[in-house]
Amino acid sequence: MNSKFTSILLIVALGASSVGCATDTSPFFTCRLWENATFESFYEPASPANLEVYRSLKPQDLLVTYDESHESRDKIRRRAFYLNASLERVNQGRKPHFVSPRKAVGLATVAVIPEAEVQSVATTNGFASISISADGQRLMVRDPDGEKVEFRLPTYPAASGPALRVALTPLAVVGDTVLVASVVGIVFAYAWVSTGYVH
Repeated sequence: MNSKFTSILLIVALGASSVGCATDTSPFFTCRLWENATFESFYEPASPANLEVYRSLKPQDLLVTYDESHESRDKIRRRAFYLNASLERVNQGRKPHFVSPRKAVGLATVAVIPEAEVQSVATTNGFASISISADGQRLMVRDPDGEKVEFRLPTYPAASGPALRVALTPLAVVGDTVLVASVVGIVFAYAWVSTGYVH
């Protein structure tokens, strides 16, 4: 193998590695499959979310209920979760531990007020206030001792996104193999011609 042919292979290898999976211009199907947001869909609060918050004693927590939508479906679903039990998951963009919205039956409602009106609201139900942002997505719970708990209504990826990627990965790998083989074939053909084997 002459030095010219070796240089060509090195250029091809460096070119492929520089493209990588970090950009949308990667020629590799596997990279595009796992980096492209096309295959990702999310559940998110409906607009309006029709938020309601209840005081639960068993368990001792706040029960948050709201309307949920899916970005590619028309159906609206009523959701409910206990705030303290799911707070970490919600703040990490993960699916809460949902419970039946029927658990709100018989519970005392906790008033949710606009953020701008917080200072004018007296303590109720053991909380200084529960306020909601102007966009209806972020809530702040303030207790009488001054402690604050902030969270956003859940937005999390649908389970079908990763599952679809896993299912399509073998096909993407085959496509990448064909792509690499084609490039190598072209390089070999060029080298064959350039070294004088074809006149």
